[in-house]
Amino acid sequence: ILWSNVYDHNNLSDWGNSIIEVSDGYWALGVASNGIRLMKTDLEGNLIADHLFGYGYGNQILEADDGSLYLIGGGYDSEIDEYAILVVKTDDTGTELWRQYLGVDSWGYGGLLNDNGEIIIYGEEDGNAVVYALNLDGMNFDVVAFDNNMDRAKGIVKVDGGGYYIAFSKDYETKIIKTDNNFSEVADITISGYCRSISSASDGNLLITLQIDENEHKVAKLEPSTGQDLWAETATGLYNSFQFGSNYYALGHNDNGSLFLKLDEGGSIITSITFGSGILSSYALTSDGGIIVT
Repeated sequence: ILWSNVYDHNNLSDWGNSIIEVSDGYWALGVASNGIRLMKTDLEGNLIADHLFGYGYGNQILEADDGSLYLIGGGYDSEIDEYAILVVKTDDTGTELWRQYLGVDSWGYGGLLNDNGEIIIYGEEDGNAVVYALNLDGMNFDVVAFDNNMDRAKGIVKVDGGGYYIAFSKDYETKIIKTDNNFSEVADITISGYCRSISSASDGNLLITLQIDENEHKVAKLEPSTGQDLWAETATGLYNSFQFGSNYYALGHNDNGSLFLKLDEGGSIITSITFGSGILSSYALTSDGGIIVT
């Protein structure tokens, strides 16, 4: 560990859900006392900006080419007197430029910027899995994927060559659909477990983190056309996983604190570290060859 800091907010309950690196530091997004909190540190971890955006949850940060930020989460929409998916755009200092609410009784869990000038947001609406496409100016949006047999959309990744993989979950079941660039479904698989995260492996397969029962999770490398595990490792409290170089990593928590796992090419654990308290749920690969987590 090169450095580790706790950024308390007035002794209130708070946690981080997303982190990214920018040219002069790191942005982290999360929750402070039931409000959306966005904070920035320099490259040494010193706090240099701290913003609140009202009641709600901040779940993912996306950075645009000009340094502006898109914050995805959920908040209270006073115009409809309901909670809704919330997207906030800020400038490169974290100052809000606009906000857009999507749906009714809905929450946004994350998303990505596609090549068509859209923000793709996945989440839930009225107990159903939903994916929205929102123009980068925040003015026009549309539902591009919906599944009323699943409770939540839990992740999306781009497919090499075009299209997307989208993970929908309900209870201990996950459905992964493959779509074309227009979100028309071309294939699907169903696997056991509730999706906590999904990402691409360098060889075109998928890396997925699943909750498989009340107290057990697993990280697996998955063949996306068949749904078969190429390898899998179980542990308590896993929330995210990713590939970095030839190794794989998983984040989460256990009884001893925050959990950081390193796995070899075959999915066997080679390093297990616990430190501090709380949950590790997000990461970014840094320009100096490191990993930063929150």
